[in-house]
Amino acid sequence: MKTLIIGAGDVGVFLTGTLVKEGHNVTVIDNSAEKLEQMNQSFDLLTLQGDGANPRLLHRAGIDDMDLVLAVTNCDKTNILASLLARENGVARIVARVDTENFVQENWHFESTRTGVIHLVQPTSIITREITALLRHSAVLNLFDFADGKIQVMELSIKEKCD
Repeated sequence: MKTLIIGAGDVGVFLTGTLVKEGHNVTVIDNSAEKLEQMNQSFDLLTLQGDGANPRLLHRAGIDDMDLVLAVTNCDKTNILASLLARENGVARIVARVDTENFVQENWHFESTRTGVIHLVQPTSIITREITALLRHSAVLNLFDFADGKIQVMELSIKEKCD
């Protein structure tokens, strides 16, 4: 699968490592030449330096031939604009990281019948939910959510002689 990752911060590096191991053909865009050089040394991929919301750079990266775009910079506006440009270029699967709560209130998202949905993900709200769930269930070793949190599977440690 051809994947474009916009942003070479912690999230971008993690996603790149995971996707490269799974056999994806990954291209990464970031402003930092240093971060891109580190990624080139660690992974087999194509990197481009510059603004991830720049239409010319996105075309150089092959945006019109991508199966998946992950916009995960630390700038909401860059991520949203890059996602909209990806959608306009026919990318079917798009995920944008947003940190500003205004963009994710009331499950707001961009829709297009031509190219699908741009999914907005807010990392801090996901982390907060996970920590809250673990605190609520202190005996839980692992907690897995399914069906948008409607179903939870818990892994518990139970002693042999439990009163």
